[in-house]
Amino acid sequence: MRVAIIGAGVAGLASARRCLENDFEPIVYERSKIVGGTWVYEERTGLDEFGLPIHTSMYKNLMTNLPKELMDFPNFPYKGLDDVSYLKWWQVQEYIEKFTEHFGLNKHIQFCTLVTAIERLTNNWQVTVEDLKTKTLKTEYFDAVMVCNGHNAMPFTPDIPGKDDFEGVQIHSHDYRIPEHFTNMNVLIIGSGPSGIDICLDVSKVANQVYFSHHKPELIEKEFSKNVIHFPDVELFSKKSVYFKDKTKQTLDAVIYCTGYKITLPFLKPSCGIKVLNDKLITPLHKNIININNPTMGFIGYLNMTFVFRVFDLQCRILL
Repeated sequence: MRVAIIGAGVAGLASARRCLENDFEPIVYERSKIVGGTWVYEERTGLDEFGLPIHTSMYKNLMTNLPKELMDFPNFPYKGLDDVSYLKWWQVQEYIEKFTEHFGLNKHIQFCTLVTAIERLTNNWQVTVEDLKTKTLKTEYFDAVMVCNGHNAMPFTPDIPGKDDFEGVQIHSHDYRIPEHFTNMNVLIIGSGPSGIDICLDVSKVANQVYFSHHKPELIEKEFSKNVIHFPDVELFSKKSVYFKDKTKQTLDAVIYCTGYKITLPFLKPSCGIKVLNDKLITPLHKNIININNPTMGFIGYLNMTFVFRVFDLQCRILL
């Protein structure tokens, strides 16, 4: 059985491993030059060398918010890190590369290859890909498809009145890399998910003031730097200021939107029988994995707030 796997991040690599264990033939398509997906650090933001949006959201000072004991693939523990539990991003990336090498996955991966279309035919799947180096297209046919390209690459930014009038810096957390860009600034952080909290802590080391906009009362009781001030939701922007819903106002230099992402699957044609509702929900799926309309297509890794490595691996085993 030939299986097309879209993406060589954690989900795609777990899929390739389990395919090989089942004597299937995996072909992994990866648009970048290396494995790792969201764990790859790229200093650039905006577009890559092929003119495509940078996929990764990794920032330089990121550390895991789960211990490594909950961030490994089954039967493949971290080695040489017995004295630490919480890891830096590059330690996780090294682990992913070692996993890829150990299970001989590289020879099954086609790097710098963009999937442009997936269509369901009568008895199989037609997958069209572009070689990004040569700009040539080719079409392959498969018995099954595993979609593993992630859901943290297309930023969602709320439509706040006056946003386009604000004259300061505005970025999404997807484009955040280092805190030094915000030295001595008054910075507004919008959103209190894991990245919102982490970036707030990171920026507060160098910023003049950090205004942390969220609606989680429990965070106010937590210990932050003295230059972090909690505020409710934003009501509107002016050229140089922000107005909050409690009618307070602060002068700003920069805004970082830590407001999540949209799911986008532009390569799936209508024949696949899949829709994305409100940019958030892939449907119809059985157990958030199996395409109900075409059960030889599965989706691995479209989950939040979970034990990524182990749960993605479990999803692969359920599908296969």
